[in-house]
Amino acid sequence: METEPGTALVWLPPEVSHDMMFLIVKKGHLSNPGVGLQIDNYLRTLDADGKKALLVAKSPHGEPGLYMEMKYDHVLSIKAYWAMVMKSGLDDDDKQALLTAKSDKGISALRITFDSGNHDSMITYVELVLNSTFPDTVKQTMLASADNGKSIMPSQLGFDQEMVMLYKNAIMRSSLDEKVKESLLSEE
Repeated sequence: METEPGTALVWLPPEVSHDMMFLIVKKGHLSNPGVGLQIDNYLRTLDADGKKALLVAKSPHGEPGLYMEMKYDHVLSIKAYWAMVMKSGLDDDDKQALLTAKSDKGISALRITFDSGNHDSMITYVELVLNSTFPDTVKQTMLASADNGKSIMPSQLGFDQEMVMLYKNAIMRSSLDEKVKESLLSEE
């Protein structure tokens, strides 16, 4: 019996299917250390293409697993997924693509947190990006969150204003280059 998310005893078969990975990620089960360990062990048996295919964990509708974790506010699972991708051995471009997590329609995982009003997921993701080893230009792309890679700020009108302020404050406090900050917070 699961008393809180991530505490259930879970057994996975030796090979994890893409559909199973999607369900694990969507339901926030990566926060369960046993699940994470089993998936880590399975990832070690895969080549780069196999790792990417499994880690994207896409739904039948084209939403990546991280996108779903953020939509449903699974903060601990978001952190576990991030760590899993970062230690996957994939190159930085693949890691960036997995961690930006755009749907087939081009909507990013960060954008879905704004649409869903999930403060904790948004702040967790922003902090993970800001504290990552990615160059500022990559961080800028990941934090832009608008469908076309431009700043999220022009479309802020429909968003929870507290959430917008949390985003702005995190960007302003960061060590990002001032021009990157300016671009991310631009109203254009």
